[in-house]
Amino acid sequence: MSVSVDGDSVCIDLSVILGYGIRINEVARMIADEVRYTVENATGLKVIKVTVNVQGIRPQGRLGELTMTERVLRRHFVSQHDSSR
Repeated sequence: MSVSVDGDSVCIDLSVILGYGIRINEVARMIADEVRYTVENATGLKVIKVTVNVQGIRPQGRLGELTMTERVLRRHFVSQHDSSR
């Protein structure tokens, strides 16, 4: 991961390994959205760009084992569901 700060603006470059069988474009967009939201709310800085670089695909893990990406997505879906009530 690399972060560039210029005044009150931030650019973030992430590298991820995703699980086999997921929709890469959709997951990369959701990761970027979550990172943007979290950084802007935690710091007050404006995130100009989040680049998600997919470095590889991992085979399916053991049942119950979640990757960081899967944890972020699960949290994202739960927070969307909670906010729609």
